[in-house]
Amino acid sequence: LLGFRLWMLVGGGDGVLSVSCGHEHTCAILEGGWVKCWGQNDFGQLGLGDTLGRGQARETMGDGLPHVDFGGGRRVLWLDAGHSHSCVVLDDDSVKCWGYNRFGQLGVGDIANRGDGVDEVGGNGTLVGLGGDGRAVTVSAGYFHSCAVV
Repeated sequence: LLGFRLWMLVGGGDGVLSVSCGHEHTCAILEGGWVKCWGQNDFGQLGLGDTLGRGQARETMGDGLPHVDFGGGRRVLWLDAGHSHSCVVLDDDSVKCWGYNRFGQLGVGDIANRGDGVDEVGGNGTLVGLGGDGRAVTVSAGYFHSCAVV
């Protein structure tokens, strides 16, 4: 029953592979590698290019809930939602994080929030600078920090 209800929340025909909950937001990886996030969005932690929360009204969920655009047709292999930010490992093993960044937890070399403006997560979004070949296996988003296994 829960699986059916979760499908109703995220819409589309794709099943839900995994769910990660942050402080006041939740993200799910769908079959096909798409990601949808809902909940509080003060800092762009939903990755949708604005600061509008999703989920308070029925029409903002299901097929009315857009997926996060990672640019270049990229799909997600791994996802973790932190306190007010989220991070993913993409299908090229790179990492992108978005949301609150006051303490540099997005790993992009500054403290500007990402995901609250147009295309800050997509094609123009900054990849996390992992060093070496930049390939990650998993990523974990915490309270004001993030870590990746490379």
